[in-house]
Amino acid sequence: MKKTFFMIVLLMGSRLLAIAPLGPAAGNLKKGDSSLGIEYARAEADYTVKVLGLSDDYEAQCDGFYGKYVYGIADGSELFVRFGGAKFSSDTDVTLPAGYDFATSAPGYDFAWGFGAKTTLAKSANVRWGIAAQVTWWQAQGDVTSADFDLHEVDKGYSVQVAGGPVFDFDALSIYGGPVLFLTKAEGRCTGRIADTIVKVNGDIEQDLQLGGYVGLSLELAKTVDFNVEYQLSADTAVFGIGLTYTF
Repeated sequence: MKKTFFMIVLLMGSRLLAIAPLGPAAGNLKKGDSSLGIEYARAEADYTVKVLGLSDDYEAQCDGFYGKYVYGIADGSELFVRFGGAKFSSDTDVTLPAGYDFATSAPGYDFAWGFGAKTTLAKSANVRWGIAAQVTWWQAQGDVTSADFDLHEVDKGYSVQVAGGPVFDFDALSIYGGPVLFLTKAEGRCTGRIADTIVKVNGDIEQDLQLGGYVGLSLELAKTVDFNVEYQLSADTAVFGIGLTYTF
């Protein structure tokens, strides 16, 4: 029963990460300027799930859509917030014992939000050096039911990204990249029944602090409109992101 319950929680536990695009590490706005943007990120990560003294490795994916507001607090320094939705899935195979057929609630988009900052540390004619940091929170829930199970789970957590590096400016095109630190923490709470037994169990999701890197480019489509695309990578995390920004 303990192992069966763990596998059910594992099936529901794919709602466990939300990672957003970083953009150039150096800020680009002048003091008092603002920008609005839309972003999409596809994130994939491996991590460890711990429930009832059992643990197993797990792989999950997340598709996130965000709106973003950025404000220039000084020339080359920015604060930003983002709000959006994240849809979670998993390719991890979990096999239940014979006779335990069940259905989970259809996955949808769950709420995610975050904030961050970036600043320019140094610059020359065509190169800007900067540092950026951001955190993204999310909360998701789902149900799994059958003749033997009636469970409800709530997952919540956060992902932290810290990046630094150069931005190379070429007229309407900028290329950026550098090292990135990744950290993801989450927890799940599952309540309900297994057969005639009432259950209430907490689980932890862990991913060690990782050092990776990222690379991207930003293209000026118009005087106030920019498009960017980037890729982030570490030993256990991969993120593809795109965004469109309007500055005013």
